[in-house]
Amino acid sequence: AELKSIEEASADTSTETEIAGLLEQLSNEANVGAEQERALKTELKHAEAPIHALKRQLHNEKRQERSQQQNLNEAQSRLDDERRRILENNKESVEAQRALQIQKAESSLQQVQDEIQQARQQRTQHQQAYESAEPHRDQA
Repeated sequence: AELKSIEEASADTSTETEIAGLLEQLSNEANVGAEQERALKTELKHAEAPIHALKRQLHNEKRQERSQQQNLNEAQSRLDDERRRILENNKESVEAQRALQIQKAESSLQQVQDEIQQARQQRTQHQQAYESAEPHRDQA
C-alpha cells in the first residue's frame, strides 16, 4: 500500500514537474511573443513615421494652397474693381470728350447761324439801298 502511495506520489510529482515545465515553456513562449510584438510595433512605428510626416506635409500644403487661393481670389477681385474703375473713368472721359465736341459743334453752328443772319441783314440792306436807288435811276 505504501508502494502504491509512493508510486502515486511519484506520479503526482512527475505530473507536477511536467505541468511546471509546460507552464515555464508557455511562459517563455508568451514572453518571446510579447517581445516580438513590441519589436514589431516599434518597427511598424518607424515604418509609418515617413507616412505620418508626409500626411502632415500634405495637410500643410493644402492649407497653404487654400490660403494662396484666397489671396488669388482677393487679388482677382481687386483687379476687377480696378478695371471697372478705369472703364468708368474712360467712359466719363469719353463722355466728357463727346460733350466738348457737342459744345464745339453747337458753338460752330451758332457762329454759322450768326453769319447767315448778318448776310441776310446785309442783303436786306443792299436790297433796300438798291430799291431806294432804282427810282432815282428811273428819274435820271
